[in-house]
Amino acid sequence: MTWYVFITLAIFVFAVAQWLRKQIDAALGHRRLIKRHRLGIPLPPEPRPDPICGCLHHLAFHDPRTGRCNGTAPEATKWKDDPYGQKVPIAWKTAPCPCLRYVGPEQPADAADTPPPMPVDDPPPGDSGPG
Repeated sequence: MTWYVFITLAIFVFAVAQWLRKQIDAALGHRRLIKRHRLGIPLPPEPRPDPICGCLHHLAFHDPRTGRCNGTAPEATKWKDDPYGQKVPIAWKTAPCPCLRYVGPEQPADAADTPPPMPVDDPPPGDSGPG
């Protein structure tokens, strides 16, 4: 046999081993889910989506009272004609974002309405308190 037959055989064996590993991992993962269900262990919650608006700015950039976005957005300043007769922007400047209100994923009320923790008043130095 020549060397390219050995290389082809090695690649084939490697591919079959990877496929077999994926099949075993999938089967074991399914068995873990069934075991968790039988033991009554809840599944971890789905991660919340990031609060990104349609203007691609985070919820933190939007004013909670007015809803306007305080971020910046690129705005085209120079245009060039392309071979198809359309105008293509070639220069940009930074301008205020034109977004008027947040339209991204809804955030849970408990996260938005939770007030910040109140500061703890420490006694002045040297004061041991009542007594």
